[in-house]
Amino acid sequence: MRIKKRQQKVLVGACLMQCAMMGILVNCSGVLFAQIRLDTGIHMTEISAYNTLKSVTGTLLCAPVAGLFFRKNKALALLINQALMCISYLLMTVHPGGLIWYMSSILAGVSGCLGIVAIPSILSQVFPESPGTPTGFAMAFSGIGGAIFNPLCARLVTDIGWRAAIWILCLADMFFAITGIQLIGSVGTEQPNSNISQKNNFQCGGYDWKRCILVSIVLIGSSIGLQLAINLSIFAQSIGYSLQVGATLTTMLMLGNVTGKFVYGYLSDRIGVWKTTAIGLTCVLIGALLFLLQSEHLGILHFAALLFGNIYALSTISISRCCMAAYGEVQFSRYIGIHSGINQAVMAAASIAAGVILDESGSFSSILVFILIAAVPSFVSMWFLNQTGTDTHTKQKKSIP
Repeated sequence: MRIKKRQQKVLVGACLMQCAMMGILVNCSGVLFAQIRLDTGIHMTEISAYNTLKSVTGTLLCAPVAGLFFRKNKALALLINQALMCISYLLMTVHPGGLIWYMSSILAGVSGCLGIVAIPSILSQVFPESPGTPTGFAMAFSGIGGAIFNPLCARLVTDIGWRAAIWILCLADMFFAITGIQLIGSVGTEQPNSNISQKNNFQCGGYDWKRCILVSIVLIGSSIGLQLAINLSIFAQSIGYSLQVGATLTTMLMLGNVTGKFVYGYLSDRIGVWKTTAIGLTCVLIGALLFLLQSEHLGILHFAALLFGNIYALSTISISRCCMAAYGEVQFSRYIGIHSGINQAVMAAASIAAGVILDESGSFSSILVFILIAAVPSFVSMWFLNQTGTDTHTKQKKSIP
């Protein structure tokens, strides 16, 4: 794919912006919360309540926030979004726990609404013929940012304390964001034109609800394993391995995260979104099976973690790409906020359920089995969507002389 100078500039800006939105403060939250809990004695229930309120806020506001983003000045929206994110983290330094603590959670929930929406929509306009590859490249920078800033955050917390560390991380976040916005420049707020004919046999009340249900099943089944990925170190300890082994497994998981996003974006341009999503989900399921059946073989577990890292591509890039494939470039902005909100709600419920299951059984086996079962309707929905010819971007590419 030949990239023009303007496209190169926007792509670099998108990488920096994605790093700011998800790679710095968001990916360092685990380190920060652990130190806040240690220093202040805040209860785990308050940290859980923070994350729950953040998820609920995102669930309720994803659709309207995404709608505003598509209608207003994108550069200004991105700047406001990152300012809200930084304010939310700075509020945490005032008083962990209490009213201000939960206010910061709400602001974090609002700012998180654009994390997987903004960059894919911008790159779809700038790279109209093959948006998947640059989207995968840019989205991978959330993982790259986490790999760089997590150890830096830990060092800052140790040397100068968590409050000062948050200030420094916020300054870095705004620097990345402002630089990225300058490089992205003025991307049109209008939705791209499309001459793709859409099948309207599912239309009801202005929305394609049956297709919306099918896409939701695909996305939920494809991202339900994210809770295991987040708690992979705890999984390693639950089957008798040390924290160091958990750390190496997480390193392999992050490698799968970055490479999986690259590969997902590339393949979605080459073979279509539904086939690519099916391949990614198959990798995740093989990883889950190996976790379940080969836990005594450490080398196999590392390979399983590498495969399972594809869950990050499925829980981020696939939302925008599946919406684009299912509804077309004209209509996808009406649905992406809905699907982002549904996924956040399901992930919040999955987080609570995973904690309850682990506390009751002391094992991840039930969680792994549920991941495998949840994939079945996801595959069925992908097959149906592929058969009905809804991968509109692929159809558009074929029509280009």
